[in-house]
Amino acid sequence: MELLIERGADVAYHDPFLAEIPRTREYGHLKGRRSVAIDPQALEGFDAAIIATDHDAVDYAAIASLLPLVIDTRNVFARAALPPKTW
Repeated sequence: MELLIERGADVAYHDPFLAEIPRTREYGHLKGRRSVAIDPQALEGFDAAIIATDHDAVDYAAIASLLPLVIDTRNVFARAALPPKTW
């Protein structure tokens, strides 16, 4: 998140186990950011998603259907038998 923010990206996250980022020594400036829902209204305007952690409780099919680009660093699309994004 930090590298993307430093480069000017508007960044949000979804995590079913972390509703809000707590204050930490290294990333205190991220404190208070809240996990966004995976639904059309919440993801409207997003250009991409990066899957950085594989959680069973995440609806990856919804992410694939709602966003034009998904960078899957955990290979969850293959494990969930979801087709890769093609253009």
